[in-house]
Amino acid sequence: MKTRNSWAKNKIKKVATEILRKMLKYICIFLTCCLVTYNILYLFNNVFRNKKYAQIFNLYISIEKENSMSPAIRKNSLIIGCKIKNVNEGEIVGYDIDNTIKYHRLSKIKNNDGKTTYITKANNNYREDLEEKKFTDIKARIVIKIPVIGWLFRIFESKITTVIIVILLCLRFSYNSYRIQLTKKRKSEKEKFAK
Repeated sequence: MKTRNSWAKNKIKKVATEILRKMLKYICIFLTCCLVTYNILYLFNNVFRNKKYAQIFNLYISIEKENSMSPAIRKNSLIIGCKIKNVNEGEIVGYDIDNTIKYHRLSKIKNNDGKTTYITKANNNYREDLEEKKFTDIKARIVIKIPVIGWLFRIFESKITTVIIVILLCLRFSYNSYRIQLTKKRKSEKEKFAK
């Protein structure tokens, strides 16, 4: 009876470990695909548009590099924002400054001679931002913010990382083609010996 129970427990452990291994494998593959995609988008926007964030269609992907909006947005948070159509006071909005997107709270909306300007303020700053923004400067509203993971994405903003990714992908593809050729060679040798 004991041997049957221990056999069942071992079988359950093996199955659970296999499931956990597969889950970790797929999570790693998914994360790698996300990082490589981010790297390509960031590189494209940086080289061709001189922007220091990734943009695809109406989505803006950036990393908070400061602690000025803590606790609403922590440092090294990955932020995905979508294009804005209208804004309200008190909202956290992303605006384009020095070719990067900064997220601050919209503190005032001013109407001067028919021109609307927007004043923002970071949560941890005592004063409002000096520059007044036009609606065209305001780019995004936060859709998703993922804390902590931004440091990993910051590594993928580097051009050196892009070179390393290209080298690793080339090595991976050449290794796969080598394995395929080796398998074909072994298969043909087996067929020769079988005759």
